[in-house]
Amino acid sequence: RQMVRRLVPASVVGETAMVASQLRKSSVEATTLSKVMSIRTAQLQRHLEDDPGMAVMLYHNLAAMLAERVEW
Repeated sequence: RQMVRRLVPASVVGETAMVASQLRKSSVEATTLSKVMSIRTAQLQRHLEDDPGMAVMLYHNLAAMLAERVEW
């Protein structure tokens, strides 16, 4: 195992795999007591189909997060 980065509260992981319809390529391990929320892709897709405004917001935020990662 190798630590790639330390996450902060409200971090999102697995979003690239979701957008690309691929399996995740890494895992996450908590080093302190944490609350975690997970959502399956199919469940998320249903929510996005029901609420196009939410879909726009989600994909906008994903694009911003991915752009920030490319800048490092």
